[in-house]
Amino acid sequence: MRPGIQFLSVIAAVGMITAAQAKDVKVAYLPCGQINDHSWSETGYEGMKLAKEALAADGIQMTLDYTESLQAAQVEPAARDYASRGYAAVVLHCATFSGGALNAAKAFPNTKFLVSTSPDTKDLPKNFWFYDASQQEASFLAGYDSISPRSSGRSKAFALARASPIQR
Repeated sequence: MRPGIQFLSVIAAVGMITAAQAKDVKVAYLPCGQINDHSWSETGYEGMKLAKEALAADGIQMTLDYTESLQAAQVEPAARDYASRGYAAVVLHCATFSGGALNAAKAFPNTKFLVSTSPDTKDLPKNFWFYDASQQEASFLAGYDSISPRSSGRSKAFALARASPIQR
């Protein structure tokens, strides 16, 4: 699943920046965890770094800034802050961030906002982009891995979180 998330991050960032048609762009990355968590947030960050490399190959200089470990209530003010400072794109990499991302996108139409799950509304501004990871597949893979003949024999623990945007 990691390469898929990295790929999505690269495609999204390159698409947003290419749409801006600039030589120098600033992008903010707002994950729900730390960029070295060996999980979701780090994978997204690695994708953002790949996007930076891909853009550099096309002669576009991307400044990548981030704010780690945000709670849902902190997301909208952080996104608005980056937008008010002229960032071309703000990537909100957490399923619970869609509401804050949507509000910020409506307030800052010249900044692109990307969030990792779709909000419950169909009234989306043109500067709001989302992608849905097929998270239900992770549960299947986790279960399969735990009973797989190739399993390491170690005990494994899996945790699920309730997030309303995912429960559709």
